[in-house]
Amino acid sequence: MYYIILPQAFRHVVPTLLSQIITTVKDSSFLANVATIELMARVRKIMSTAGMYNGTGTINVSDVFVLYGTAAVIYFVIDFSLSLLVRHIQKKRGTI
Repeated sequence: MYYIILPQAFRHVVPTLLSQIITTVKDSSFLANVATIELMARVRKIMSTAGMYNGTGTINVSDVFVLYGTAAVIYFVIDFSLSLLVRHIQKKRGTI
């Protein structure tokens, strides 16, 4: 069982599990499941205090684009790197 069946099952299950992780990251914040502060909650908190730090007392449009753009880039990097990993494993396995 340990030497024949489980290695074969593991090779077939890993790409599916990684695809599920990608879906989880896309649909919700994966970091919230690990009990750390969610990225978008952190961005909202920074946005609420942005007026104190930019000197105008208001939130500029550029602040919104920079903060949410940075969050989008972070999510993209996480999802893209996971999808590259899944593609690599599937290519190595011989199924695409």
